Amino acid sequence: MSIIGSLEDLSLADIFQILASSQKTGVLYVNTVDGRSSIAFKNGYVVSASRPDLSNRLGQLLLKDELISRMDLEVCLAEQSRTGLPLGEIILKRDILRPEDLRAAMRQQVIETLNDIVNLEEGSFSFQTDAILPSDLVLLDPQHVLLDVAYLQDTRKSGRQTDDSFSPSGLISDVETEEPIPALERMEPSEDRRCTKLLREISEELARPRESTEVSLLILRLASEFFDRGLFFVVSGGMLVACGGFGFLHSAGSEHQEAYQVTVPLHDASIFKSVSETMNPYRGVLLEGEWGKDLIGRITRRLPNEVAILPVISQGKVIALLYGDNGDSQQRIRSTDLLEVLLFQAGMALENTTLRNKLMLLTNSG
Repeated sequence: MSIIGSLEDLSLADIFQILASSQKTGVLYVNTVDGRSSIAFKNGYVVSASRPDLSNRLGQLLLKDELISRMDLEVCLAEQSRTGLPLGEIILKRDILRPEDLRAAMRQQVIETLNDIVNLEEGSFSFQTDAILPSDLVLLDPQHVLLDVAYLQDTRKSGRQTDDSFSPSGLISDVETEEPIPALERMEPSEDRRCTKLLREISEELARPRESTEVSLLILRLASEFFDRGLFFVVSGGMLVACGGFGFLHSAGSEHQEAYQVTVPLHDASIFKSVSETMNPYRGVLLEGEWGKDLIGRITRRLPNEVAILPVISQGKVIALLYGDNGDSQQRIRSTDLLEVLLFQAGMALENTTLRNKLMLLTNSG
């Protein structure tokens, strides 16, 4: 079985969302004038990525970071050429690196590779389910990988010129001069500055989003600074449909429902329905019932003691909801003022009909 298409019709970010939500196993090939790149998936998780450019190969990254000597690398590459074994397996067999150090390097190699290809707009792609997969020394959540790629791209940009389109810069300054946040929920000064800087960077991206999935990814990226776990829901046909998130990780074969395939009906009583109807954010305990504790209990083993549900409003209607909780740390959730500023701008960005239609199409195809 194979899936083929053009990058002009479907972006790589969209393709990632689809492969992750449907838990596909296979290799995604991306063909451009520069050659063919490949990303391997196992049950929806990314296990490897490669490009024709040798500078992004694992061995070169290890050498650049001084994690391996040139002599050891040449010996390992010679063995790889002779045996056909993956480089990572050979490095582990020879005890050159600890497994955790190798996995960290492999994760960075995947992020660096995807950083080079995720924004390609010309070329073709094909997903082959019968392709031979490399060993799964790493299993990376595509949502987390895309968030890391987005952060990497932002940190490498310099002084982009802005136009006169709406930007929440003024709103940010207002937030910074408001009355102090109570001590129990206040960020450390360094964290506050980091989130404010991150909001400014994301806001520039959000003013000119190329794809609808980019809007949800930008929201999730900042949300990961406030919550242990998060889900981004889109309103579609009287339902809330989860089309992305972070923190809900389960091993293959888990009895739990896949977190990013959750749907919540808006005709049944729930805190989600209340936020959708009142357009007011909610912060407090997770309520009992089918669409409260029962829902979250189906997708994770640890219930939170505090949650936040924030609306995304466009043209006077709630078109999406962001759910976040403290299920891992059980620590009190910080003030979400900065996050709500971003959601305000996201609502304005999603007023673009084309972007919203693409978001609905992606949700329905999952």
